Amino acid sequence: MTVANHILAAQVIENHKRSPNVTFGIDIDVGRNTTAQQLSALRDAMQTYLGAFPKEWKPDLTLAALDALPGVECMLRIRFWVRPRKSWQEGAKIFRARSAFVVALLAEMRRQGVEYEMPMQPVRMDAAS
Repeated sequence: MTVANHILAAQVIENHKRSPNVTFGIDIDVGRNTTAQQLSALRDAMQTYLGAFPKEWKPDLTLAALDALPGVECMLRIRFWVRPRKSWQEGAKIFRARSAFVVALLAEMRRQGVEYEMPMQPVRMDAAS
């Protein structure tokens, strides 16, 4: 295709092939009774999940323990780093893939008996009038 310069000069041109690589960090707070073997099995299962979708995900997966959270029930905050093959301009596709990964992660955690804490949700209670 050939486009005249005077037409190009009046257009907004974006080079999406130069957008940075996408990396998602997914944080989860797991229970204090979670063993290293459970975390290792969870990482392996999620690595298998990524391998099942090679067109959507790069095969590298990183799991790290970030912090121990004090409280009545000491929690361990872990993070999965995953990298989709698509770039940021395909936002709808990468966020759908991320959502599917999180759903698979939670299902695998339930299957393995890994306890996790849901994020705090604000509650508002109004007096009846």
